[in-house]
Amino acid sequence: MIIIYSTICFGNKDISITDALAKSEISLYSQSGKGQLTTCGVEFNGIDSNLNYFSGTFALLYLGNGNIAPVFKLKSIKLKQDGSVITNPLTNIWLNSPNNSTFSKAWVSKPDGNEITMISRDVEDMAIFVDITTSKKIKIGYLHEGSNIDFVYQLKTFPTEDSKKAKNCFMQLTAQAVKANS
Repeated sequence: MIIIYSTICFGNKDISITDALAKSEISLYSQSGKGQLTTCGVEFNGIDSNLNYFSGTFALLYLGNGNIAPVFKLKSIKLKQDGSVITNPLTNIWLNSPNNSTFSKAWVSKPDGNEITMISRDVEDMAIFVDITTSKKIKIGYLHEGSNIDFVYQLKTFPTEDSKKAKNCFMQLTAQAVKANS
């Protein structure tokens, strides 16, 4: 009866599971080149109690000529008890917006096995991206090929000081792009 009910309620829609992370790390980084800020980003990784491991980054990149773009990259593997690794191709990744904003369809997705990279050039996506990366609660999710179950995790939160540093870095990068366009 439960299976029939689930099929009727969910149909072909995806469902998600959220598992507490056994360990997660998150850190800010910035990169410069030729005297200019080129990247402001967040690196993260985590592992849950079922040995699902993920790592990735989300960042704003300065592309030159006053252009910036948000990038989101994620890699996922499943560790087995014997130490071997199972890789399942990723088909979708996402970040949770604290204001429940949705990204545009301007994101270009480039799956490569168990790794996927997404990039956007939409101005609204940049604002949402900055909102997410300076949020107290950051959730990531991903979907493996052939699965209807999203894996959803809440990352370790930033201390307030780091959140301010991230926002300042993004503002500096944006100001640099605006200045290049004027």
